[in-house]
Amino acid sequence: LERTHYLAERAARVPGVSIVHDAPFFREFVLRLPRSAASFVEHALGANLLAGVPLSRFDRGRPNDLLVAVTEKRTREEMDRYVTTLAAWVGSRAAAPVEEAACPR
Repeated sequence: LERTHYLAERAARVPGVSIVHDAPFFREFVLRLPRSAASFVEHALGANLLAGVPLSRFDRGRPNDLLVAVTEKRTREEMDRYVTTLAAWVGSRAAAPVEEAACPR
């Protein structure tokens, strides 16, 4: 739960990126990206990251939505690299780490 919220909060600080639902979430959340989610997935693969599942695979009306899952195996460093990769794809600097979020290393 802590890791999931850590990544969601950091990713949502990237300009143009937002969390789609404001309902509680546990291990998965949906990000809305400024461009095609499938494009980001391809970009992330180049950085050896599995970015998530583009929801356009199931609903063509959601081309910019990305389902992201976080497990207990993800480290803070891996999640920070995810956000840095996302920010580079968007064309901005990565948001500062969420210091107030508890994220076990």
